[in-house]
Amino acid sequence: MTRELKGQQAARHALAVQALEAELGKVAAAPNSQAGVFCFGHRAGWNTDPKRKVEEVLYQPKYRIQIPPDLKPYADVEAIVAPGVFGNRELAQVKATLATVRPWGETPLYLAIDTARDSFAGPGRIVVITDGQNDVYQPAPQFNVTLADLLRKHRPGVAVHMIAFG
Repeated sequence: MTRELKGQQAARHALAVQALEAELGKVAAAPNSQAGVFCFGHRAGWNTDPKRKVEEVLYQPKYRIQIPPDLKPYADVEAIVAPGVFGNRELAQVKATLATVRPWGETPLYLAIDTARDSFAGPGRIVVITDGQNDVYQPAPQFNVTLADLLRKHRPGVAVHMIAFG
């Protein structure tokens, strides 16, 4: 079972990737820039075939980076480039990876924000490109991040900016 992007979903995804790459190009061109890029909900999804009696995780076959064999959809958050110095080399790495990223499974939006925020040693900004949904189903407790959790764990100096598509 594969999930290919079609129609409006494909157009929104392409627009989001194009916007992200354009902004990251500006970051890479500026001297002494720092950035990191995280993706979520792009590698693992549940097999939704009603004939399946056992839960089965399906992994995105065209993704360029090796996927951990025990990754569950509700935990699918990955640092494509860890926060740090961001130049042309990092931009090329992000572009190569984004070419293979597809919305694939659940969308652990709150976990992604929490993970990105925890990666900062000091002040910073997080820009989230999303459809605004935090769709996770029965996550293991250590991966169950709610909006209340995010608000309670607010870190001064780390701002979160949302860009919604759809």
